[in-house]
Amino acid sequence: MYGTTILCIRQGGSVIIAGDGQVSMGSAIMKTSARKIKRLAGDSVITGFAGATADAFTLFERLEAKLEKHPSQLMRACVELAKDWRRDKYLRRLEAMMIVADKSVSLIISGGGDVLEPENGIAAIGSGGNFALSAARALCAARDELSLDMTLEYIATAAMAVASEICAAGVGNSGPGEIRGSDQSGSEPKKIGEGIAESEEEYETRDLSPRQITRELDRFIVGQEEAKKAVANALRSRWRRNRVPLPLRDEIIPKNILMIGHTGVGKTEIARRLAKLAQAPFIKVEATKFTEIGYVGRDVDSIMRDLVDRAVLLVKEKHRKVVAKQARKSSEEIILNCLVGVDASEETKSAFRERLRAGEFEDSEISISVRENKNVQHSFDVPGMPGSQVGIMNINEIVQKMLGGNKQFKSLKTTVKEAREILLDEETEKLIDEDKIVREALHIASNEGIVFLDEIDKIAARTEGRLPIRVELKPLSRDDLIRILTEPESNLLRQYRALMETEGVNVEFAEDGILAIAEIASTVNREVENIGARRLHTILEKLMEDISYSASENRGKTYVIDEAHVKEKLEDISKQMDLSKFIL
Repeated sequence: MYGTTILCIRQGGSVIIAGDGQVSMGSAIMKTSARKIKRLAGDSVITGFAGATADAFTLFERLEAKLEKHPSQLMRACVELAKDWRRDKYLRRLEAMMIVADKSVSLIISGGGDVLEPENGIAAIGSGGNFALSAARALCAARDELSLDMTLEYIATAAMAVASEICAAGVGNSGPGEIRGSDQSGSEPKKIGEGIAESEEEYETRDLSPRQITRELDRFIVGQEEAKKAVANALRSRWRRNRVPLPLRDEIIPKNILMIGHTGVGKTEIARRLAKLAQAPFIKVEATKFTEIGYVGRDVDSIMRDLVDRAVLLVKEKHRKVVAKQARKSSEEIILNCLVGVDASEETKSAFRERLRAGEFEDSEISISVRENKNVQHSFDVPGMPGSQVGIMNINEIVQKMLGGNKQFKSLKTTVKEAREILLDEETEKLIDEDKIVREALHIASNEGIVFLDEIDKIAARTEGRLPIRVELKPLSRDDLIRILTEPESNLLRQYRALMETEGVNVEFAEDGILAIAEIASTVNREVENIGARRLHTILEKLMEDISYSASENRGKTYVIDEAHVKEKLEDISKQMDLSKFIL
C-alpha cells in the first residue's frame, strides 16, 4: 500500500504541510482520507510521508527516537536518521520519502538517505509532487507580484487540487497540516515552538538569508531599507560565524551596529523584531544608566545578568514544550487518583478518564498535594553600592538551595480545572533539567544575545571604534506615516478597529481620513518636535477619545473616520497649532 502526494510551504514565519489523504494498492485507490501527516516531539515537529505506508510508519518511529535523543534539533535528528538509512541493510529496503518541518526549517528525507533543504521554502513529494510543487510556486509568485490576499492554507489546498486534477493518483480532499496551524484532521490552529532555540551544542541563528530577513522585517516596519539591510547582514554574519570551524570561530567577533535617527523612526522596533526573528534573548537599556558604578550609574555587568535572565526564559519555554505531553499525562493521572482513589480498578479509571477528558469534573473539588513555595521575589539595592540591584535570587531561595531545596508539601483544596494548571506546572518543573537550561542559556546569551543600547549619543566619546556598522535612519515623511497606518500586519488602525469590535462598535477609516491623520502628524512633527511614528498614537487617541468613551453604550453602531471628522476633532491643531497636548 502506498501514500501519494505531500506538499510543504514555508513563508512569512509560518509552515504548512498538506497531504492528499490517498492510499493506493497497485492502481486501485483504497482510501482517500488517510492520516499521512503526523506531529512529533510534543507537537514541535510535523511530518508527512509518501510511499509504502508500513515503511513510513517505521521511519516515523525512528525519527521520533532521534528527536528524543536530540530534542529541538530537527536538522541533527534527520541527519542521524539518514545515516542509519544509508548504513542499515534493513532500512535501505524501505520505500518511502518524508517531508519534515519545525518552526525554523523544512527538510526532505529521501529513500537514498539524503537530507535536502528545499529552495524558496516549497517542497513536494509523491506521485503528484511535481504538479503540486509547480502550482504552489505559481500561486506564491502571483500572490507576491499582485499583492493578493492568499493564506498559506489556501495556497496549499489549491495546489493540491491542481495536482489531483492532473495526476490520477492524487486526490486532494485531505486538509493541510500547519506548524502554526492545524494538522490534516482540521483541528483548531495552534502556535507552537515560539522562542525555541537549539541545544547548547547545536544552537545557531535561524538559517535565513539577508533578503528573507528583510522581507520579514517589512511585514512590521515601513521603510528604512538601509537599516534593514545592515541588520540583515549582521544577523546573517552570526549564522556564518557559527559555521566557521574552531578555533578560528572564537577570533571572529560579531559586529556592533550604530543606528542613528530621530526618536520614533523605528530603531527599537528593528532591534526587537530582529531578536524575535533570530529567537535570541533581547534587552533594551539606556546607556546613560550604565556608567561607572556609584551614585549616578549601575553596574554594567547587570546588563549581562539581565540578558541571561531573558535567555533562561527562552530556553525554559523550549524545554517546557518538549516535556508538555508527559507532564499533561502525569497531572491527569494525579487528578484521576484524587477522584477515584489509587486502588481503583483499571475499568473504573478508564471510565472516569473519559469523563475527565470530556470536562465533566471541571468544577468538582479535590485535594492535591503541592510543593510549598514561600519564595517572594524582591529587588533591592546592595548597601554602599547605589544603583547595583539584586533581583534574581532572594534570601529564601539561597537558603533553600543550600539546604537542598524546599521539600515541604501542603494539601490544597481546589477545583479540577484549577488543579490541572497547578499540577501541570509542577510536573513540568520536575521533568526539566535546570542545569541544562542554565548551560544553554549562557551559551545563547553569549553567542546570540542582542543588547539595544539607547541614548548612546550621550556617551559617544567612549564608543569610538566599537560600533563599526553605522546606519542612519531617515525621518518619516507624510507618505511613510500613511504606510505605517495601513501596511504592517498589526497596524494602528487595525488595532483600534479590533478594540472597538470588542464593544460591538464598528470603526471604518476612509482614505481621506487616513491622509488627514498623516498630514496632521507630519505637520506637528515638523513644527514642534519630531517624535516619528509615536505622533500617530497621540493623534489617534485624541481622535478616538469620544468614540471610545461611549462605545459600551453604542453597540451595533458604525463610525466612519473621514477627513471631515478628523478636521472637526483636531480643529485646534489646524487653526491655532496649539500642540502642547500632543508633545510626549
